[in-house]
Amino acid sequence: MQDQIKGVEFLKSLPYVDADRIGVHGWSFGGFMTLSMLLCSGFPFKVGVAGGAVVSWRYYETMYTERYMSLDKEGGTSGEHFTRTDMAKHIGELKTPLRLIHCLEDPVVLPLHWQYLLSEANKQGEVAQLIECYFYPGHEHNVKGVERVRLMEKVRAMIFDCL
Repeated sequence: MQDQIKGVEFLKSLPYVDADRIGVHGWSFGGFMTLSMLLCSGFPFKVGVAGGAVVSWRYYETMYTERYMSLDKEGGTSGEHFTRTDMAKHIGELKTPLRLIHCLEDPVVLPLHWQYLLSEANKQGEVAQLIECYFYPGHEHNVKGVERVRLMEKVRAMIFDCL
């Protein structure tokens, strides 16, 4: 997340960038980064769109989990790593509109991720009102075909409407 914040700081230094109107969007690991930026960075983003986002590495496949999580000397990942990067545990920090997009046939990031996140958001009350969801049945880890165009229109609309 530190390199992303450095990028945002650079953008803020440009004369044609309105530093009070910055949003973030990403898919898959980028969706996880979007959630991380909104919930843990402290930067006042105005909007976020997270697609196919990993919410908890506990619920993700082993190969990528081992790649992205820091392994200890024995090759295992400590519970602390999972707790720190569990975005549902941080959902109470949401201060800005968030659009979640998920494909219902996703074999990589299971629908369990967004179910878990929404369950935790509902416990927070007002936070849940900031979240808007779009689900795509019949699609795997990303939306393809003509629906892809509609998906990107939803991303564009959310960002432009909130900025």
